[in-house]
Parts: sequence; structure tokens; C-alpha cells
Amino acid sequence: MPRVAKKGKKKKNKGQPDLADDPSRPPRSFVFRRGRVGPAVKHLVDDFREIMRPNTATNLKESSSNNIKDFIDVAGPLGVSHLVIFSATETGTYMRIVKSPHGPTLTFRVHKYSLMSDVARLQQRPHSPSFEFKTAPLLILNNFNGEQRELKLMTIAFQNLFPTINVQKVHIDDCKRAVMLNYDKDTGRIDFRHYLVKVVPAGVNKSVKKVAQKRLESMDSLADISEYVLRGAGAADSDAEDMAAAESQLELPQKSKRGDIHQQQSAVRLQELGPRMELQLVKVEEAVCDGTVLYHAYVKKSFAEMEALAKRKEEQRKLREARRKAQEARVKAKQAIKGKNMKVKPKPASADSGDEGDVEDVETAPEPEQLEDDDVEWYRQEVGEEPDAEEKAELKSSSTMAPKREKFNPLYKKRKKPDTSRFSGKPDQKKRKFKD
Repeated sequence: MPRVAKKGKKKKNKGQPDLADDPSRPPRSFVFRRGRVGPAVKHLVDDFREIMRPNTATNLKESSSNNIKDFIDVAGPLGVSHLVIFSATETGTYMRIVKSPHGPTLTFRVHKYSLMSDVARLQQRPHSPSFEFKTAPLLILNNFNGEQRELKLMTIAFQNLFPTINVQKVHIDDCKRAVMLNYDKDTGRIDFRHYLVKVVPAGVNKSVKKVAQKRLESMDSLADISEYVLRGAGAADSDAEDMAAAESQLELPQKSKRGDIHQQQSAVRLQELGPRMELQLVKVEEAVCDGTVLYHAYVKKSFAEMEALAKRKEEQRKLREARRKAQEARVKAKQAIKGKNMKVKPKPASADSGDEGDVEDVETAPEPEQLEDDDVEWYRQEVGEEPDAEEKAELKSSSTMAPKREKFNPLYKKRKKPDTSRFSGKPDQKKRKFKD
């Protein structure tokens, strides 16, 4: 007899915890667009998702029916801590960085941008991405040292958008990409760049570099490997670059799989991947796309105006709360009235007990005289005159409580049948003939 598997017990779902505020988890993000945008902005959203990999939803599908609250509701169980929202208006393109679930919200205006395809088209040897996007990029901030409150908010927002680095435990092979943000204090704009980090041996020719990086060419026509090495001795372009940029040379403390020679000088090079953006901070809000405006680049308010605005918003909040409570009270009252007006069928009285059954709030049918008066009044309003005796009789007959009542039409009068009893035999030729 075959064995019968035991039926497993179904685990009860006790609710998913909110993972967005867990400090041990790396920050995760949703990158999407809102409103009607052009094809260039759609490609910019896809490129920004490539930057945020692997801690973002690359195949996120948004629709016009979704709002910000829908993304906030699903962000907690999925461990999403930030929302990056792109939108476009008649004046320009905007990018918002939102900290889920309570804010704040930083709104940037994108003055200029170039896509990853545009950057690759300008390069002589564009890089084909392979395994670089399996690790998060490094964040490099330049000139973000100031005492302005909005500058500190920007610094904290960008630092929390990317995972932190433990210098004691990080491996050099995990540092494959870098995001550089340069703040221009004169214009107040931020240059956003995305680079690929390369580590190559320094002080050797191209042939030796290819051998070290395991990128050997076909050597069928060569008698010895020395011919391959000596053939590239004259090509010293990379050596000149390494000598010119001596500050980019360093001795790596760890072994790397990217072709460097351990405990020797290696050169660090950056190759731009894109996209490029020129950002400017426009507004900082306290909540998620709402709340008190902490900073605005174009609107300046005094302390008294800010207090008046905060007081007005508090009054609006109290008014909304009072309206909500009043609406809930009205709904409860309607439900109570509806429960009282429901027809209750009488219970059959038992033979032993003299109970007649409980009947509560049973609606009584209207009297026939009341229905007749209503029909006559309706006739006066529709026709504009008093009904005659025959029409009153018809109204009276139509006001009975029959199960299927035909509607009375005062504008329609039944045609009287002709009286043929006075004709004896064949009718006169001059008389009108009636068909039997």
C-alpha cells in the first residue's frame, strides 16, 4: 500500500512587519513617474533604476490609477525606504526624493539631463555592462560642507539613499561603480554623474596588461610569448596616462579579480556610464509630498507668516476631523433608522400559550379613498381640468390594490364601439359599413 503524505498545517498570517525602518537592511527604493511625461523622461526613469540597482524594483509597473498612498502602503512590507518620483510640467522636469513613510520630501528641478545611450554614443569605446550592477554604487559628495539647513537636508537625503560602507569589511571587488555629486555654491546647482570604476596595472605596456587581465589575443603566428610582449613595447599611451595622473596610482591592500598585480602600483580609472543630470533644490516639505514647507527657493516668508500658515493648517485639520466625526455619526443614525423600519414577520402563536406573536413597526397599506384622491389630484396637474364622472370611475377602479396595476393615462380615451342593433338585415348603401 503506498504511503499517504501527511497534510501539512497551514500557517496563519499574523501580518507582515514594517521593514522600512530596519537599520540593518540596506535602503531600498521605488523609482517611477507621475503624470504625463514624454519618452525622454521615461528613458530617464529606466536609467535611474539602473543606478539604484540592485536595491530597487527594476520592473516596477505604474499606472495612472495609482497614487502616492498606494506606493506608501506597499513600501513598508517590502522594506522600501525611499521613493524617487519623476514628473514633467510645461516649465520643466522635476525629481522628488521621498522618505517613506513620513517624509520629508525634497523636490529638485532637472535643468539638463543626458541619457545613458547619449553618453555611450559619445565614447570611442563604450563599456558593455556585465556584473557591475550586482553591487550598489559608492557615493561621493563634493562641496556639501555648509551651515545652511537645506544643504544639510540634501546631504542627509543623499547619504540615506545609498547603503553605507564598512571600511573594515568592504572588499575592493565590490567597489565597481560610483555616483558623484558636485555642489556649485555660486549657482546652487548639483552635477550628478555615474561612473564605472576600473583598476588596471600601472607602469607596464598594453601587452603585459592584457596578460594580467586575461584578455589574450590569438598567438598562432608567434613563436614565443616574448614576441607578444615585445610587440607592444612601443605602444606606451596608457603608460603616459598613468605617469601624467600619478595621484590616481595606489597599491591595493587586497587581491582583486580585475587584473591588477598584488602589492604593486595600480591605476584607478573612471569611465562614465550615465545618465547626467543638473539638479537644483526647489522645495523641502515636512511630510510625504505635503505638510509644512521647510524651504523654498523662490518664495520667502517671515516668521509671522509662517506661524499664521501653521495655525491655518491646524484649523483645517481640526475642521476635517470634525466633518469626519459628523459623517460617521450620520451613517450610524441612518443605519439605526433603517434597522427600525425593517418589516418583521409575526411569529406564529402557539396553541398552549396565548401569545399573539411579536409584531414591530409593520407598515400599513394606505386607504382606497386616499389613493383615489391622489389620482384625482394627479389628473388635475397633468390635464389641467377636472375629470368627468366616467373618468372618475375609471380612476376609482384603477386605484384598487390589485397586485398588477395598470397605469392610467388621462390623454387616452377608449373608442366607443358602434351600435349595430338598429340595422335590420342588410344596411343601407349610404350608411357606413362596419366589419363584424
